[in-house]
Amino acid sequence: MYDLGLIIHYDERHLRLVKNLHMSSVELQVFPDSALSKEQGAGPAEWREAREYLASLGIKVGCLGFYKNMLDPDLAVRQGYLDHIESMFDIAAAFGTNIIGCFAGRQPELSIDENIPEFARVWAPLAKKAEDRGIKFAFENCPMFHGHPFRGINIACTPDGWRQMFEAVPSRALGLEFDPSHLICQGIDPVAQIYAFADRIYMFHAKDAELFPDKIQKYGFLDGRSMCHRMPGCGTGDWRAMLNALRTIGYAGPLHIEGWHDPQFHEATNPEIALQKEEEGLRIAMNTLRFFG
Repeated sequence: MYDLGLIIHYDERHLRLVKNLHMSSVELQVFPDSALSKEQGAGPAEWREAREYLASLGIKVGCLGFYKNMLDPDLAVRQGYLDHIESMFDIAAAFGTNIIGCFAGRQPELSIDENIPEFARVWAPLAKKAEDRGIKFAFENCPMFHGHPFRGINIACTPDGWRQMFEAVPSRALGLEFDPSHLICQGIDPVAQIYAFADRIYMFHAKDAELFPDKIQKYGFLDGRSMCHRMPGCGTGDWRAMLNALRTIGYAGPLHIEGWHDPQFHEATNPEIALQKEEEGLRIAMNTLRFFG
């Protein structure tokens, strides 16, 4: 049975969810404006207090997360992101994890192929620093498209992109934070890719997706109206096959559910009802993962 967890910010709303659901693992998102970041003045004392509190709830920190464009064309903005992610090495150590989930980044006006030289220039030295600290980066595979024209901020969104990245920077400090929902939305079989990239899957995001055939015929695959992200078990993902594939390749990490995406459990106006509906959806996700896991 896999440890089940949730992707959270360290705040009252998310902590309430993990307590109510008796989660056993979390991915802590640590952005520069987060309570646990160095930029906000947090240090060893604050990290120790947070870790001890989570431990009192029976929760381990499976990984940290920070999702920004690490290849941002604005070099000053990019450097800020790079400085922040390096600052997370100490935070990871304090929470007993060695994995940081992130985006590979993208210069939006360039293709994946055209981004690879800059990817190597930025990530080769960063991977070396990570190796020296025993840290692993796990690239989440969301394309991060935001409508027409498509200008994503993450080249780590297709198997071909993964192949090119790992060939350009072969360091084992670089791997995947595998999220099947984004593959489903692109018509890519996540089960086949679990087997194909077995040795690079360092963390797993449990999120489903639902495609709408009638809308695909009207809008096409590239339009966000043709699909939506769902809780595991509520979409079209084959969770029996995916979890069997993870067991077969020997994946031993947690399954972190990525919530707040499923429109069926979304409430925008009442915060209390929003939390209740989110918890309802998460319970379905946990039941699905437990049944097949």
